[in-house]
Amino acid sequence: MHKYQLREFELRAPFQTPLEIWRSATVHAADLFRMSGLVGAIQTHAYADLLIYDRNPVDDLQVVMNPQEHLRFISKAGVIAKNTLG
Repeated sequence: MHKYQLREFELRAPFQTPLEIWRSATVHAADLFRMSGLVGAIQTHAYADLLIYDRNPVDDLQVVMNPQEHLRFISKAGVIAKNTLG
């Protein structure tokens, strides 16, 4: 099912702004699972993967829908898993 995980963003796009979709996937999901401050946030002691795209995914969800083209950097639990920035 991993290959379908971004389909949710595509399905929500006609009804929500990109920012609302991102908040739902991060901040609101953390609240739902009672993990606010631990996930869905970039702060000290939070569990987070950091993704860096070549364009702003809040402005254009297609950036997220095509990670092979736009995703440049991934850090998982503080370990760099992908880096094509430089």
